[in-house]
Amino acid sequence: MSNRRKDETPWPATMPSRDGSRGSRQLVEDAERELVAAETAYAAVTAAGEPEGWEARRRDLEQAIAVAARTLDAALRAGGPQDLGALELRLAALVGGFAELRPPASYGPVAFESELCQVLAAPLVGGAHDGYARKEAALDELLRLLSVADSRALVARIEKPHPEDALATGFRGLATERRARLLATLRGAARREAQAGEAARRAVLAAARAGGAPAKGKP
Repeated sequence: MSNRRKDETPWPATMPSRDGSRGSRQLVEDAERELVAAETAYAAVTAAGEPEGWEARRRDLEQAIAVAARTLDAALRAGGPQDLGALELRLAALVGGFAELRPPASYGPVAFESELCQVLAAPLVGGAHDGYARKEAALDELLRLLSVADSRALVARIEKPHPEDALATGFRGLATERRARLLATLRGAARREAQAGEAARRAVLAAARAGGAPAKGKP
């Protein structure tokens, strides 16, 4: 699709009018062409799976709809024998679809995502203080099961939450002190993994020595 000028005015607040007396087949062809261009731009936006470049595609679509609306308005004002109702419906669908566009998520789900969301959304039991303490303990237990990669990804999500990220916004709803402790649990994933690996290595060595077998890697 060709680049549009950034200073182009948005599409009309109401659908184009039918007044005017000069008809032109060329105007109808122009309207059809610009609608196809806008529909192509809409498909590009909705097909985008990554947030990078999404906003630029959305702006291209906005400009394409503005051009399509103006050319269709010109065709309607010119009059003529053509029934332009189908083109008006296509424009209305584009305007409606544009209003409902949302950027793609910049994250993927982590392990135990649904369980974490359930704990965050669960009602408090036993009063506010005890209820939030139980909630924090349950969250901490689940967070310790996450891999290092998932832990790092969730830290990034919590620190810069997307409005539609239920898990991250749920954590942001916790008290600052509780959230800080849970973030510390996540940040400690690499250390825990290293400690677990070292403990497993020592257990293997101890078992080998107790059984009289040479330790792995020893002659």
